[in-house]
Amino acid sequence: MNFHGGQHSAHDKKTENLRVITSCCLGNVIALEKLSNDAFSSLILGDGFGVIPSANEFVAPISGEVKDVSANSHEITVKTPDNMLIMVSIEPQESACELDISALVASGDTITQGQPLWNVAQPAAELMAAVIVTNSDSLPSFNIRYGKVTSFNQPVMTITV
Repeated sequence: MNFHGGQHSAHDKKTENLRVITSCCLGNVIALEKLSNDAFSSLILGDGFGVIPSANEFVAPISGEVKDVSANSHEITVKTPDNMLIMVSIEPQESACELDISALVASGDTITQGQPLWNVAQPAAELMAAVIVTNSDSLPSFNIRYGKVTSFNQPVMTITV
């Protein structure tokens, strides 16, 4: 809460213009270009990051409204209050493998950062994940922190809006 007599300090204003996206799972955050899925690695869907999971628990990387759950439940798209569109995807490491997953959310649901998104039967070693801002071309700037993620609230992508 701000107690500056209704005025925001320069620090408050700077914080208000930043959005933080966390990882959708624990593991190693890598560049999208390093994923074996051509749609992700080509950045045609937008910019973001990939994750090589170390556990098969998958959560919402940001709060918002679920706009879409793909027919095969591999992708969930979330719209934030400031109109960012975030696609979260789970894919098999080997393209010929089938996933045994079920979405825990549906279109129209309001979700919070850290909320479980899927039930996943596969071991984490067989999976890869991606978090993509599909309208990233409209973002003024963003930074991605690559490396190991050990907690679900650890910031990975910081966006200036």
